Formats: sequence, C-alpha cells, structure tokens
Amino acid sequence: MNTKLEQELNRNLEGYSTHVDTWHPEDIDTFLMLGAREWLQENLTLLSSAQRQALSISDNKVSALLKADYREDYADQVTVLGWVADVINGKNMPPSRVA
Repeated sequence: MNTKLEQELNRNLEGYSTHVDTWHPEDIDTFLMLGAREWLQENLTLLSSAQRQALSISDNKVSALLKADYREDYADQVTVLGWVADVINGKNMPPSRVA
C-alpha cells in the first residue's frame, strides 16, 4: 500500500474515532463523522485487522449513541448519526443525502 493511501486510512480512522468519542448533537458536525465512515466503508478491504477492530469499537459506540433519547431540537444531528449507522449496516443512503 502506498504511503499516501495509508496516511488517508489512518486520518479517516482517527477522525471517525475522535468524532464518535466526543460526539454531542450540539456540535453540529456529525456530517464529518459520516464522511469519514463512508470513506472507510469504501476502503474497508485495505484496513488491517487492528484497524478493523478499532473501527468495530467505534461502530459499536455509534449504536449506543443512537439508543439515547435526545431533545427534539437535535433532530438533524441525530438523523445524520442514523445515516452513519446505515453506512455501518451496509444500507444505501437516502436520496436526499446522495449528491
């Protein structure tokens, strides 16, 4: 694997993990988490076993976050968090999200 791709894998994995670990719906940056997870999904076969394990841990945290009860005014961020879960579960993105 070339160094640039390896750096991109690490950057996206670290970014995704950080966003998951620090996520709160008030932060309005859930789309960054979504973008990193989509990129990782597209490049899943390139991840090492240790990277896949780290990804799995973060994915499990997303599932836990979705189980919490959030105020109505956070609906947009919670919707995007649900899209992250859809990527994790291999579902297609809703038409409104696909550019």
